[in-house]
Amino acid sequence: MPLLFNRLTSSNGPRIHWTLRAKGKPAAFGELLGTVDEAMAAVGLSRGSGHQPHITVSYRAPSTLDTMRLHPPVPWLVDELLLVRGGLKNGAYQYEIQQRWKLQPPSQSAQLELF
Repeated sequence: MPLLFNRLTSSNGPRIHWTLRAKGKPAAFGELLGTVDEAMAAVGLSRGSGHQPHITVSYRAPSTLDTMRLHPPVPWLVDELLLVRGGLKNGAYQYEIQQRWKLQPPSQSAQLELF
């Protein structure tokens, strides 16, 4: 699933996050979230909401920043889905992989859209 990250954003608050944000939301991303939501509901967990493609650059950034546009956008190919459990370990927040699934490679036309 190809994504194009076109901006770096910042949150406000006691813990400032810097986040890369994607241009648009590919249909495959919505389909993937729908499948995950259905599986979560099937085992009695609440469905997710409002998820958007992003990459957290910093969970504890030193300061806020104005949104920065990335020219050209950064292409990113998602080829694996991970189920992780997050929590404190040795005084630091860490993720432990519970399960992983390889995704099908993108079609040739989807690959060409990156360039």
